[in-house]
Amino acid sequence: MDSNSICQQCSSNCLECLLSSTSCTKCPLPLLLLNSKCNSQCPTGFFANTLSVVDTCDTCVSLVHNCSVCTAEGCSKCAEMYYLFQQSLSAPYTCILTCPTGFYSDNLFMKCLQCTQSNCLTCSSATQCTKCSSSFYIFQGYCLSVCPLSYAPSTVANGDL
Repeated sequence: MDSNSICQQCSSNCLECLLSSTSCTKCPLPLLLLNSKCNSQCPTGFFANTLSVVDTCDTCVSLVHNCSVCTAEGCSKCAEMYYLFQQSLSAPYTCILTCPTGFYSDNLFMKCLQCTQSNCLTCSSATQCTKCSSSFYIFQGYCLSVCPLSYAPSTVANGDL
């Protein structure tokens, strides 16, 4: 240490610093630490981790293409016109333009939700089937193995109503 070394106060939005007055190691609440700087919010691709000793902006678990908001678990909101989709409960969320077979587009929450009826390939809501598996007939939004009394199978392609 030379005779010109002094103690310099950390920058105004920095609670603790190291090596220089602008190299923050801890921020005052509600600011979040990212790359040695204190930020009011996390940028795209990061989430606010307030569960650690120091509140930080941490990288999303998996950077999902077209994800606009993420959490510690992954993507929680997609970019405009994209639907949040989870193939299974253990799979991470992805962002897709159209929902796959067996799922319908929930335009309110911009999510792909699973059709709940068995033998339903496509649906417009959880309980309104629009196309059934082969050997099944669509009747009033349901997939039936046989048509009800007073109805006969149609020659129209299954689900093409």
